Amino acid sequence: MIRIERKEDCCGCSACAAACPVHCIALEEDDEGFRYAKADPARCTECGLCERVCPMLNRQPGRREEARVYAVRNRDEAVRSTSSSGGLFSLLAGETLAAGGTVFGARFDERFDVVHDGAETAGEALRFRGSKYVQSDTGDCYPRVREALRQGRPVLFSGTGCQIAGLKGFLGRDYPSLTCAEVACHGVPSPAVWHRFLAEQRAEAEKTAGAPARLERFSFRDKSGGWKRYRVTAHYRGPQGETTLSEPFYRNAFMRGFLRDLFIRPCCHACPVKNFASGADLMLADYWGVDRCHPDMDDDRGTSLAVTLTPRGEEALHAVESRTVAVPSTLGCALAMNRAIVRSEPRPAARELFFERLRHESVTAAVARLTRTPLLKRLRRRAGKLAARLGLKTGNR
Repeated sequence: MIRIERKEDCCGCSACAAACPVHCIALEEDDEGFRYAKADPARCTECGLCERVCPMLNRQPGRREEARVYAVRNRDEAVRSTSSSGGLFSLLAGETLAAGGTVFGARFDERFDVVHDGAETAGEALRFRGSKYVQSDTGDCYPRVREALRQGRPVLFSGTGCQIAGLKGFLGRDYPSLTCAEVACHGVPSPAVWHRFLAEQRAEAEKTAGAPARLERFSFRDKSGGWKRYRVTAHYRGPQGETTLSEPFYRNAFMRGFLRDLFIRPCCHACPVKNFASGADLMLADYWGVDRCHPDMDDDRGTSLAVTLTPRGEEALHAVESRTVAVPSTLGCALAMNRAIVRSEPRPAARELFFERLRHESVTAAVARLTRTPLLKRLRRRAGKLAARLGLKTGNR
């Protein structure tokens, strides 16, 4: 029976709950907004299946030696402009759907919770496009994947590494028609913090509009001003029309807190599936640093990093190559600016203080307080900028 002694021991993938034959496992939300598996001892039959599917208990070795690396761009500029990076996922999804298959990925629901779901059409798969920096609820996706595979249909499942490892454990065997695309993951933020932030932002939108407003669209990765300096943009609708709130990612409170690891899941600080250990066929990410290794592939509109890890992953990439611009790369180039692929970020000392402050402060205020640059450091930065403008040379003394 699953017993969570420490929060670091559960990744929230929900594979145990999906696998339990008597449905005695539920995922319960803690005071940080993360969901943890809890079994009902009175109903448990001690079959041990929950423990056999858990990616935290059944860690696999990394597969770095099998990695083949590519820089990729979708030739369709309209698709690329609305994708987080190079638009590769949309091509893989389209190929699966064209073969009569189904695609699984993360989308916003009507409350802007992030949930995993399946898509049978290209229109439905559009909802999976774009990054969503919140831990998604996999719901009933694992059984739905298994049912499609048993019908002999191709399935593309995209998700974080722990979700893919959970799916693999749940399935218990390999299916030739299943392709798993792992989304490179820095760590998954708290859904509760996300909703607190949305409530604060909605209040700001209503203050700006002078009337009630409803969130219609949200983009964590608005590339209208460029890929490298993307913006976080929300579109609200009210009686007076549309109100848009948009700011660079480095000024957005939620993104600043996320990138400083203030509210990511405890297990993410010692992720069990780093270094290509999830069982995925390929990994998709932004190719940060592509301007250094492949300058011809960088136009500041987004380039995908694709790492194939199995022959199936290589075949999936080959199937869409006519609709991409792609060049072979190296793992050294890929990891230079993408260390989160192989390394977990240490747990920051300010993490507990953030959740403590959240009891009586807004997300925006708590993040601002805990990510503020010290005065001395700010003065040094200003001095360095001034010296650069004046053409002076400076050094540490």
